Amino acid sequence: EIAKEMNITLNTQKSYRKNLYTKLNIHSRRELFNLLKN
Repeated sequence: EIAKEMNITLNTQKSYRKNLYTKLNIHSRRELFNLLKN
């Protein structure tokens, strides 16, 4: 859904997410939400 709105492929979205997780030193969506909540 996000990939469709941004006009990118699903693989590109996965790559962006993986790079973001690496930069933030997290491994899951739950960790991302916890990080944003705090």
